[in-house]
Amino acid sequence: MKMPKKINSSSLNNRFYHSLLIVCILLAIGLSVRMVNLGKEYSGDESSLVEMAHMGLDKMIGELKSREIYPPLTYTLVHLWSFINDSTAWLRMYFVLFGAGSCLLAYLIAKEYLGGKFALLVLLLAVFSPLLISVSQILRSYSDSAFWLLLSTYFMIRIIKGKDTLFDWSAYTAASALALYTFYFSALFIFSQFVYVVLFMGRDKKLIFKWILSLAAAGLVFAPWVPSALGQFRNASSIYYDWSDKGFNVGPLRLGLYVRNLASLAGLDPSFMVLPGGVQAHFSKAALASIVVASCGALIFFVYNSFSFLKNKFKNAGENRLLWLPFFLAFLPLFFSWLFAGFLNTLPTAKYFAVSHSMFLMLVAAFIGSLWSRNRWVSIISLSLILLVFASRIPAAVSPEFDYRKSIAFLNGNLAKNDRLICVNSPPDVSVSKNAVIIEGRFISLNTQRSAYMPLPDQAWADIRKKINPCRSVWLYRVQGHFELFGLYAQVDDFLKKEGYTAVEKHRFRNIDIVKFEK
Repeated sequence: MKMPKKINSSSLNNRFYHSLLIVCILLAIGLSVRMVNLGKEYSGDESSLVEMAHMGLDKMIGELKSREIYPPLTYTLVHLWSFINDSTAWLRMYFVLFGAGSCLLAYLIAKEYLGGKFALLVLLLAVFSPLLISVSQILRSYSDSAFWLLLSTYFMIRIIKGKDTLFDWSAYTAASALALYTFYFSALFIFSQFVYVVLFMGRDKKLIFKWILSLAAAGLVFAPWVPSALGQFRNASSIYYDWSDKGFNVGPLRLGLYVRNLASLAGLDPSFMVLPGGVQAHFSKAALASIVVASCGALIFFVYNSFSFLKNKFKNAGENRLLWLPFFLAFLPLFFSWLFAGFLNTLPTAKYFAVSHSMFLMLVAAFIGSLWSRNRWVSIISLSLILLVFASRIPAAVSPEFDYRKSIAFLNGNLAKNDRLICVNSPPDVSVSKNAVIIEGRFISLNTQRSAYMPLPDQAWADIRKKINPCRSVWLYRVQGHFELFGLYAQVDDFLKKEGYTAVEKHRFRNIDIVKFEK
């Protein structure tokens, strides 16, 4: 009879400290990458959060209820954070810290789920993930909500594996409540957790009862904000606009949206494949169909290999119920978002899926493990290619969403004293306000289908005509977004042509076009 080998405590300690050193180095790299370009200018959505964070708490909550579609926790904490310093870099640092924390939680979840070696692989991927880097710098409730949801997932796995102490249940409940108070999309992820538990652990009535009590407690904590939340939904531009005919669609299937969201799930940043005029202005329908087919094929190959690896792992460990966990938490929130998109014609964007992407990284680790068991070189090459793609997108991930500074510098250097600059709602900067011709918000409205802007009234065109008629050169400041996609700028183009102006120059910046017209 063979005697069991003695475990060398010194060897175990060395392994522990070696792993700890690697984790600390990767986290330091992740924090450093996320701190690049923190002083970049705010986007329009970010400016709204910054503006409210500088208000008093009472006024901020009132404005939040009337203007925004987010719960109050992020706004309140950023308000307190700004007491220390209100610089752009410092305000972004709040979200960067949550982003770095999410990397650590992804590691801890993977360690609990897959083991130490695969946890280091997940941490490596999370550190360099373009989506997680981008989300970590955005002044919106994406980074911190992902952190709270990952924290709830960590305790969820502990509970499922039998470590259901009072502390674990309390931590799961608190993390779920904090996530709900941070971002409404969190509800879809928490519901996906519950669906998984019911389907795979439904026979454990005691566990299900405890889970319902936990969710009820989280809901009770969130209940005081529910009336405000219901009132906020009329503020949502994603619901206000009808996005159903935007992008590459085949009948009711919004294939372009599905592929873009799957790319986000894989970790590509929000600006990936965001092109002026939309992808259909740059690719034929045949090319787009080919991209969809290729994406589906790659996804099937990926899922098959990940599933095979996890099936073998948990079959040997006698924990079959854990097999489906990352699939449910990666894909089910995405599926629910598509259902909402179909019913409400909304536009779920990459930034919503940071937590689902973190769970998807568990599947990436399983995929690499599957390849490793067959051919180590194929596994190494595949991992290297993934990291190479991630690295190639990092510059885009840390760049500003809109390159206002360069566009303003261009205008200051090229806008003549007698030129006019047509803008929507407000000039891009006070330095060009004397040249600005503003299309006022009171003249702008959507049609009844919410699919395009109504023609501007005669009074609006008369005001513009009066201000530009003496001028030989007129510039149009086009910011990519609702006004572009729903046809407002196209109306301005047609008006200027009727007035005898011809487009002679187009200068492109990140998500901003400046077009010069001459008479």
